Amino acid sequence: MNNLLTIKEASEYLHVHTDTMRRWDNDGTLKALKTEGGHRRYRKEDLDTYLGLKVEKEKINETIVATYSRVSSHEQKAKGDLNRQSSRLSEYCAKKKLNVEHIIKDVGSGLSDTRKGFFKTNQIGY
Repeated sequence: MNNLLTIKEASEYLHVHTDTMRRWDNDGTLKALKTEGGHRRYRKEDLDTYLGLKVEKEKINETIVATYSRVSSHEQKAKGDLNRQSSRLSEYCAKKKLNVEHIIKDVGSGLSDTRKGFFKTNQIGY
């Protein structure tokens, strides 16, 4: 029971008003436990999960993925286009909770099938 927070403590923890906490409980956004007297109590781990500090086990995606970034020229690579593209793919995968095992970067024409990174994807099974 010492892991339970009152509605005031929970609202301060989330930096929202107590009315917001009541509304979230009523609409199912963040359910509270009720005491015998009808008072709302919140588990700290539920609040952390809501904030995204903890990832729920059922939400973890076990699929293994690889990201593949490509630019056409060394000039684009020098300007940082390749790294920027790769970073955006990594951010997307993190938001979707995808398990990224390989990050492949390539420089070469999209029409060419002799790119090193392109063949690397075949070697790792993609």
